Formats: sequence, structure tokens, C-alpha cells
Amino acid sequence: MIYTLIGKLVVRAAKLFLRRKYGPTLLPKPVLAGVVALVVGLLAALGKRG
Repeated sequence: MIYTLIGKLVVRAAKLFLRRKYGPTLLPKPVLAGVVALVVGLLAALGKRG
């Protein structure tokens, strides 16, 4: 349950940050791919640690 809340918080924070940086338009695909890779990497690291 706690990981779900943390995940939702991270996603909302990332969306807020990117919208402030790039505006409400669609993100460029390389930026979106980088964000997805970062989130997957963090989740994998936390999975091995816990």
C-alpha cells in the first residue's frame, strides 16, 4: 500500500515538474522516454533493496 502511494506521489511530482518546464503541451518523446526509464530504474533499485 505504501509503495502505491509513493508511486503516485512520484508520478504527480514528475508531471508537475515537466509541465512547469515545458508547459501544458505534449512532451518530446525523448524526454518522456527518459522519465519512464528513470522511474523504472528507481523501482528496480528499490525492489532489490527491500
